[in-house]
Amino acid sequence: MSELHIFGTGDATYKRQLESKARLLGIEKMVKWRDFISDRRSIYQQIDVCVVPSRSQDPLPTSAIEAGFSGLPVIATRRGGLPEIIEHEQNGLLVEAEHPEQIAQAIGRLIDNPQLSRRLALNARRRSAERFGQERFIAEFRTLLEA
Repeated sequence: MSELHIFGTGDATYKRQLESKARLLGIEKMVKWRDFISDRRSIYQQIDVCVVPSRSQDPLPTSAIEAGFSGLPVIATRRGGLPEIIEHEQNGLLVEAEHPEQIAQAIGRLIDNPQLSRRLALNARRRSAERFGQERFIAEFRTLLEA
């Protein structure tokens, strides 16, 4: 059975609204509220897909980068820096913000197509290492110091 794990804390009123909506949809037993977890690596070890449904213009959404390092495909919205981290159909899937039906369709695609999910996951790990890995930062820092 598939489950939705929600990590983090926030406005208690908003959480109650989401819990109520889950009850109305009959999926409350499939939703796991995980609250704040300080060791984010443990989060990525427990999931198969990372969904970043951002509505903000965050220029560097680290959850998408961390998921890539963990070898997870990412479903993200086309907001802020996410399209620079996630290349659609290459290392994840991009959807429009505030369109939950697109997120649901993307999740369904990955469930129905494990090959696609594996390919995106492998590419996510490679791309995260290439663009955000320690080796790249050391090389660029060295170049900067030698200039």
